[in-house]
Order: sequence, then structure tokens, then C-alpha cells
Amino acid sequence: MGRIIIILLTLSITGCNFQKEDKNKNPENSLIEKATILIPEKKSGKTSQKDTLANQKGTKQEPLKYNYDYIKSQTVDLSTKLETQYREDRKGKHIPGKFLYNFLYGKNISIGFPGAIPIDEENAFVFKHSKEFKNYNLFTFTYSDETCCTTLYGVTTVKDSINVIDVGVLSYTGGDGGWGGEKYGKWLNDSIFKSETVSNYLEELGEEDNNYVETDTIWSTIKINQKGFFSEVKKDSVKYIGTKKQY
Repeated sequence: MGRIIIILLTLSITGCNFQKEDKNKNPENSLIEKATILIPEKKSGKTSQKDTLANQKGTKQEPLKYNYDYIKSQTVDLSTKLETQYREDRKGKHIPGKFLYNFLYGKNISIGFPGAIPIDEENAFVFKHSKEFKNYNLFTFTYSDETCCTTLYGVTTVKDSINVIDVGVLSYTGGDGGWGGEKYGKWLNDSIFKSETVSNYLEELGEEDNNYVETDTIWSTIKINQKGFFSEVKKDSVKYIGTKKQY
């Protein structure tokens, strides 16, 4: 009898273990577990700081493209300044070094001094005005030489790019040593600039004579032709030494 009881208990335990194993191997249970793993966690809709940083890390910033739209975003429309007599200042947005190296440094100047755009620190160059024309585009900028002058340059560019066609000096103000002067004026229309240049020189005429200031004034007209090239025509001039008119 005792032997029969032992056999029954053994079969009962084996049967339980078998059912347990069967349950664990049930394909339905396995699918439920897999489905549970695949269900995404519900989110509030707000992007976490961790997600934001991950997105920023994975996003490459596009390099800044220099085109005429960029120039317009950095300048004032020239049309708003046509009736205003213009004397130079240093207000405006600085021209980036990459722009200077690619488009401006060393470009020849057809009217004015010096013969080419100087190479200097980028904070010396400031965007000013812009204007679109049928055959070319125009923008202006200032260059401030700390030892002398602030100069306003006009630059014409090719329509489908910002490659330079021509450069001209429109105005300046400053002084160096015994010289001081300024060139200023106003736009008569969007392609003609009426200019006046005043230069003062301290002349030493001799030990027994007093020093006199020589003053030269030149009136000229700066034009931009249909191809985007600058020209300047002298209209009149006058010269004084002290209070005496020379011509």
C-alpha cells in the first residue's frame, strides 16, 4: 500500500512540473510577451531635454550661403536714402571675414583712393546700403582706417551672383598729419551721386610768414553706367589760401 502511495505522489509532482513547463512554452504567452515589448511608451507630447540634445547632436548646420539676399538682409535699401545728404558714420553690421576674403579684399578701385580695397581686420568693414538694378546689383560699405579715414565704397555685382563688377569711392571723412578733409554728397537718383570734396592743407610759407590753411573744394558727379561701371566727372573747383581765393 505504501508503495502505491509513493508512486501516486511521484506521478502527481511530475504532472505539475509538466504543466508548468507547458505553460511557459505556450506560443500564446510568448506572443503576448513580445507584443508587450513592442508597445511604445505613451508620451506627453512634450519633447524632453534629452531628446532635444539628441536631435541637435544629429543635425548638421548648413554653412551660411553668401548671396545678394544675404547682402540685403545686412543693409538698408538705398532708395530710402536718396534725398538725404550723406556724411559718413560707422553704424551697421560688420562684414564677416569669409565674405571679405572671397569677394572684396584686393579688388581694384576705379574711382578714388587707394587703388584697391585694403586688407584689414573684419571689424573695420561695415555694410550700409543695397539696390537691385536690371543689369547688376549694388551695395555700399564703409572701411574705417584708425590712422586716417572712414571711407564709403560702392560695389556693383553680377546679377546671378555677388561677383564684383566694379568698385568706387563715394565719400570719406578724416585726416592725417597736416591734411584733413571729407567727401560727401547725395543721390540725385539711384545711379547718380552728386559729390563735394573739401580738403584742407596746413601750408608753411616760411619762418617770417604766418602759416596758412589751403582749402580746395571740388564738385563732381559720380555715375554708374548700365553695365555697372563707375565714372566720376569734375564739374567745378575752387582754391583758397587763407582768405584769398586762388581760382
